[in-house]
Order: sequence, then structure tokens, then C-alpha cells
Amino acid sequence: MSNHTNDKYPGSLQEEHIIRAHECGSDRKLKLHVLLDYLQDIAATHAELLDVGLSALTEQGVIWVLSRLKLEIFRYPFCDEKIILQTYPSGISGLFATREYLMKDEADNILVKGTSCWLVIDAKTYRPLKAASFLPENMPQNIDKERFFPALGKIVKKEIPPELSFPVRHGDIDMNHHLNNAVFARNILDCLCHKKNSFLSIQNLQLNFVSSGKLGELLCFGSEISSDGSFYVHAVDPENQKIYIQAEGSLFP
Repeated sequence: MSNHTNDKYPGSLQEEHIIRAHECGSDRKLKLHVLLDYLQDIAATHAELLDVGLSALTEQGVIWVLSRLKLEIFRYPFCDEKIILQTYPSGISGLFATREYLMKDEADNILVKGTSCWLVIDAKTYRPLKAASFLPENMPQNIDKERFFPALGKIVKKEIPPELSFPVRHGDIDMNHHLNNAVFARNILDCLCHKKNSFLSIQNLQLNFVSSGKLGELLCFGSEISSDGSFYVHAVDPENQKIYIQAEGSLFP
């Protein structure tokens, strides 16, 4: 693959958004799961421009799946605030294709930065394939741009009791017929807020998507919050045999 952008394949994509009232919580700030929706949408739009979007991969019998995501949130934007969102692919790491995100305000202050790791999987067997095999040879890798979080490793599972359970409902299913990643994020924050019986804001977050949530399955969430604001959350099946998602990070003070 080429290290340079070209007219056919834009190396990055930038969008502007006005934060709407329905996207905000009681603090008038953008909700976490809506932030993930933003990231998912701009990644999908850019993938289409790079000829590796949903339509192109479906023809080959494969789909993109978000496997890992890490975010550092400096500030959540407010209702009616204008933000600038940018994304760009940042290369291949093993089976993963990596992608970066940057959100800024109108004064060019960084609000959010993040790194995501994506897998190409067989649509029938759900087995991972080499992402590089499905990318155009002259697709930009942006080696001159920053990769914000170079190493997104596994998260060690903790033995914690379940606190809340969420069934996977019809409205939670995305175009890949799985529980959408933004719904996972909403459930994680709900679990943390339930534990503290308070509205909380996540400052740093790593999400590892281990198994897809399918319609009708019951996800049992457990969490642990340390005195310094660091946290761990996971979702498992009722028998604690299957992990759906793991998360770790820290809360705003």
C-alpha cells in the first residue's frame, strides 16, 4: 500500500457538526454513545470513499467489525456547539486495520482523540481475515500522521458480580445484525452510574469487543470503580462463560 494520498483515495475525512439537543444529557453535553455514533458514521463514510465500505465488502462476503477502541476525552461539547471531526486510516497491525479520530472545537482545541482497531471477518463463518487483503494497494496509510494510542492490548478479566442486565432488543441491532457498539457504551455508562447512583462522565476509555451481541441474548454487566476514579466493566452471559465486551478507563473528577 502507498504511503501517500491521491485524488481517488482521500487520506483523511473532515466533517462539521452542530451538537443537537436530543444528543445531549442532563448536563447539556454530548452523550458518550452519541460520540461513538459520530465516530462510527465518519469511519463508514470515509471507508466508502476508499472503496472499502459496506457495499464493497458485502460483495466479497466480508464485513468490517470494530474490535477495539480507545478514547481520551478532554471535554464533551455542549448543546448547540459546533465541532470539527476528522478521521484517517493509520495502517495495518497484525489482523487489524487501524483508524484515528480527532474532534476539535471552533477554536481548534482538541476535545477528543482516539484510535480504533477493525477486523475484516467472513460474513458467514465470522472468522477474521487479513484486512490487508481487502484494501486497495494505493490506499493511504498516513504514516506522517499521529497514531494516538499505538498499542491496544487485551484487558484482563476480573471476577466481579453482575449488577445490571440488558436484553438485546430489536432497536439495538445494526446493519451487521449485531448489537451496535454505541449501545454497548451506553450500557457501560449506565452500569457505572448505577453503581455510584450518580451522573458520571468518562474521561478515558478503552473498549474491547470480544463477542457480538445477538438479538434476544441477555447481557449481564458488572463493574468496579477505584477510589482514584479508574474503572473496569464487562458484560458476560448469565452463566459467566462468554464475554461480550470489556472496558477500562477513568472518570472525570
